[in-house]
Amino acid sequence: MLKRSSSMVLAFVMLLSLLSPFTAQAENNMVVNNEDHTSQTTSPQVIKEKLVNSLEKAKQYYIINNQTISSRVISSHSGYWSLSAMYALGMDIKNYKWAEGSEVTSEQSYWMKPKAATSSTSNEDAGTIIGAYILGLDPTNLGQRNIVEDLQNKQKADGSFFTAYGESWASIALGLANADYDKAKHLEVILKKQNNSGLFSGFGSSDDLDVTGWNLTALTLLNNTDKSNETINESIKKAVDGIHAKYQKDGFVDNSNSMASIIMGLATAGEDLTADKWSYEKDGKKVNILEKMIDDYQLEDGSFKWMIKDSKTNLMATEQVIIALADALNGKSTFARLAAGEIPDTNPPVENPDTEGPTELTVGTISNKTTSVTGTTEAYATVSIYNGTKLLTSTKANNKGTFALKIPAQKANVKLVVKTTDETGNAGVTKTITVLDKIGPTKLIVGTISNKATTVKGTTEAKATVSIYKGSKLLTSTKASSKGNYTLKITKQKANVKLVVKTKDTVGNKGVSKTIIVKDKIAPKKPTVSKITSKTTKVKGKTEAKATITIYNSKHKKIGSAKASSKGNFSVKIKKQKANTKLSIYAKDLAGNKSSKLSVKVK
Repeated sequence: MLKRSSSMVLAFVMLLSLLSPFTAQAENNMVVNNEDHTSQTTSPQVIKEKLVNSLEKAKQYYIINNQTISSRVISSHSGYWSLSAMYALGMDIKNYKWAEGSEVTSEQSYWMKPKAATSSTSNEDAGTIIGAYILGLDPTNLGQRNIVEDLQNKQKADGSFFTAYGESWASIALGLANADYDKAKHLEVILKKQNNSGLFSGFGSSDDLDVTGWNLTALTLLNNTDKSNETINESIKKAVDGIHAKYQKDGFVDNSNSMASIIMGLATAGEDLTADKWSYEKDGKKVNILEKMIDDYQLEDGSFKWMIKDSKTNLMATEQVIIALADALNGKSTFARLAAGEIPDTNPPVENPDTEGPTELTVGTISNKTTSVTGTTEAYATVSIYNGTKLLTSTKANNKGTFALKIPAQKANVKLVVKTTDETGNAGVTKTITVLDKIGPTKLIVGTISNKATTVKGTTEAKATVSIYKGSKLLTSTKASSKGNYTLKITKQKANVKLVVKTKDTVGNKGVSKTIIVKDKIAPKKPTVSKITSKTTKVKGKTEAKATITIYNSKHKKIGSAKASSKGNFSVKIKKQKANTKLSIYAKDLAGNKSSKLSVKVK
């Protein structure tokens, strides 16, 4: 039966309005480990500072994203995760700025609606009980139901309530309610799932990190009420040792939810997670389990993602990680504190806190060709590059302070801001870098250049210099307009001469060039011919080199054609023409330009 009076719970929740941000109690609660930490890279003190900063960022996420949080809380029993995270953060839940229309006390809120006993599982009942206590509601009279009694009645003959994934939550919820149920049988159900590795299995017999973490939390909370139970003590020790062995081996899977479950369990079991014991070797550096969680999974806005490769917030991951980190900071389970009626206290003052960010920052040249940026800063500082408010790239400096960032190529003259933050989150020196132009003009369009041309027009990069060369000789040069248009004056060039048009931008980068052959647009002069008589069968004369000579009779019928030599001499075979016949003779050059007509009268 329920032994905790709802009036006590209501009185406790009224204290939530007095919640202050993270205070000294957490430091008192956290286990102090006096081991020699000289071999670990990050000190426990710094890790505590990072925890405080991480949780403060998460709290700001909850404050800013009230619409998302409100919708999550009122939608179903799963809202207890967000409520538990808010409690762990020390937030004033009673006076939280719930989104309009999504108030936790509104009619459409899960916590206010009538509840049908037949529609809920033991998992839903457990979550509802936890959420109700956080909200100051009575789970023995919630939505026309006694949720605690309903959960008690769901215990099966073998002692179980649900699957391996729900047994721990049934235990935690009924423990909060101080309710009677067959704990001994339920304990047997939980312990049967513990493998030789010390870890617990979920479905099947394989080790499951989530179930292990939750069961470790549940067993420790049970042990708090029965410290003489050696079976529980042995199971807890076996689980802690198994978790430690796995973390030392591979640092766990890439999954913030599973890591959060483990951290909750270890913190509840009294492990000092800032100690060197909870670090593993990676790339020559010891990685602490709490640092790994913060560095690998927390986003800029304070929320958390599910996997390292992800880029977006995962709300379930955010909720569970917040609870886990708060448990680690306080050295006590959030649910144990809730059961004890504690005011959340998650911001311990730190002795000689580090409040100064990195003061050193050197950044290599960044140009519009750059895809990697190198530099130096404080050891292990985070270096980030922004284009306006957009984060382009971020990395962590090594133990000597050197860093290398991959970056997409940026446009010339763009201003980038390089920011630094130290391991505890203190903002440091920043630098504004103007992207240098190291790429010459890539666009060049040149109009036709003929042997008649005295101007050349085209387009290129804005304000680029365009020059025309004949061999090594500069013929002409000009500067393009702000739109890239240009016009060059040029002396007439001979047909078929090769000209090279070159470009150069305003900072001197050489760009694209084009070779242009001067086109022949000038027709040959009228050819000269020898005397043509009625006896002539070969018309001889002179014209432009290699031009084609064509002769037409008075009816404009072609009577002969021939190509001039390289010296312009020609000889065209024709049939004898009658005296006084008028012949038309034309010369056409290799480019197809045709001369004016030469009229000749046959003698």
